[in-house]
Amino acid sequence: MPPSPSLPHELLDEAAALHRAGRFGEAEAKLRGLLADRPSDIGALQTLGAVLAAQNRYADAEQTFAAALALDPDAVDVLYNLGLLHQMAGRHDAAIECYGKVLSLAGPSPELFNNFGLALAQAGRAAEAAEAYQRAIAAAPGNVEPLLNLAKLRMGAGELIEPAFLLERALALRPELIEPRQTLAQLYALRGDIEAAVAQREEAIRRQPGRPELYRELILDLNFIDGDDGSRVAAACRDWHDRFARAPASPLFHDIDPDPDRQLRVGYVGGEQFRGHTLAAVALPLVEAHGDAVELTCYSDLRPEREDDITRRFQRRMHWRRTAGLSDESFAQAVADDRIDVLIDPVGFTGGSRLLALARRPAPLRISFPVMGTCGGSTIDYVLIDDGIAPGAALKHFFERALRVPFAYCNRPLSILPEIGEPPSDRSGFITFGSFNVLPKISRRAITAWRLILEQVEHSRLLVKAGFPFRDPMVRDHFLRRLADEGVDTSRVVLKGWLPQQTDHLAVHNEVDIALDSFPYCGVTTTYEALMMGVPVVTLAGERVLGRYSAGILRAAGLADAIAEDDRDYSARAVALATDRARLRSLRRSLRDAVLNSLACDATRVASSIESALRSAWRAWCAQAPIG
Repeated sequence: MPPSPSLPHELLDEAAALHRAGRFGEAEAKLRGLLADRPSDIGALQTLGAVLAAQNRYADAEQTFAAALALDPDAVDVLYNLGLLHQMAGRHDAAIECYGKVLSLAGPSPELFNNFGLALAQAGRAAEAAEAYQRAIAAAPGNVEPLLNLAKLRMGAGELIEPAFLLERALALRPELIEPRQTLAQLYALRGDIEAAVAQREEAIRRQPGRPELYRELILDLNFIDGDDGSRVAAACRDWHDRFARAPASPLFHDIDPDPDRQLRVGYVGGEQFRGHTLAAVALPLVEAHGDAVELTCYSDLRPEREDDITRRFQRRMHWRRTAGLSDESFAQAVADDRIDVLIDPVGFTGGSRLLALARRPAPLRISFPVMGTCGGSTIDYVLIDDGIAPGAALKHFFERALRVPFAYCNRPLSILPEIGEPPSDRSGFITFGSFNVLPKISRRAITAWRLILEQVEHSRLLVKAGFPFRDPMVRDHFLRRLADEGVDTSRVVLKGWLPQQTDHLAVHNEVDIALDSFPYCGVTTTYEALMMGVPVVTLAGERVLGRYSAGILRAAGLADAIAEDDRDYSARAVALATDRARLRSLRRSLRDAVLNSLACDATRVASSIESALRSAWRAWCAQAPIG
């Protein structure tokens, strides 16, 4: 006997199953066959609309849903799917209208409230979106999606504490999720809870050990940990290298002329930093100061729409290769095809890292500059560094060789510097100490030292400017509790938040007499900015490279007596400087010129010394390279 013909509901179930399996063509054919016999089947029209939407055929899908609604204007499932379609197409107001109709017809549901919240958020109606997410959470406490969506919404508003609570709750329900765990780690780090951030990073790696970006983010956070001489960071770097970055048997570079004296082709890994970014203040002066001994190329991961006036200054001085969207393999091949001799990486493990491309050996020499730490193995050949920032002991955990120059970190301001005011203590009668470093840099040890300073300098104040995190009042309260837990009288503490203009940010230094550097991870850009505004900085020269940049800058500026060797010395030097009001006035008038005229800002001399160092490394490579 021939098989019995399928019933319409069976055909519809089969089409729905094909849709769920992603077999859209087969699902569409089955549904169109069903509709040929039953053109008024609303279920078939609804499912066909969903199949078409899944293929981004939005116009066809909308026409199909319209046909279903012509038959029944109150068809809840059709209205809901039409709302999803509008949302996918970016028509947020239309999506909100559809979801509103569904609410009036069928009543609330967790899924509906969550999608309603998404549409409201996308339309910029944040308060209503939050209410919708909260109703979704109340209706289905075990559903993580509205928790995650509400956390994103709160983060977009500049909040850091409540989103962390929401993410913690989501992970209690779904501990295997990695992305919310990484976001939670980011929130912990931003508000200064670095140990908690590291714990989340390590748990993410334990659950998914095959993802290199998880190791990269852990390495960055480990740099903030106190009580480590660099061995813990180095071990994490070695783990990353051994898992993901072992060099291939043969390098990618080819046809390299081993002439020790010819012009060098030097490439810079641009990442996304060669624009209005702190790294640009280091790289751009050098690029503009390089002479004819080098031919420069930048491999830029900036999207064209993100390029700015700073980018265009780079473009005038170097070949510009746009590499956004390229895989690490393609990126490395592009470098090799350009026959680059020396590839300089200023990005390291930070956002937009291309270390996995460098691991493929696309150029004879790969050099890290400026240096944050080791890369754990053979990815980088040399670190470009000076003795002040990295004496031999600071490099004891490095796998790379040191390529030494007289001064390795040059910074010139890229924006207009505001006018320097008189020391604020002349007006107020008391000393104001200041910190402009990010919160994860501010360790318990540093806070303890600050407490001792405040206790010894009568009536003094502490101004802490932490930018974005202090937009959240709960973060401000959290930080004040951290200070109070270490015995700081918080009535003597002033907190300053984010300011949109760089000149306004710099002008806040006119409210500070003496800057107190963070440790064990010291300031770098913040130290330059303070000195440019006539504010002396007291620093503690640590064991690690990232604890010594301020010391190198201060030596260049003639402020070596502001460099401490231990915690007690740090407090003593800050107190001594606070009692010398005449010197504070003198430094206020002289520091900017002292820095601008020092090696710390002399791009021409620093670029020349870097070129000499590159030439030495190149000659060493040529001596080993096969000739002919």
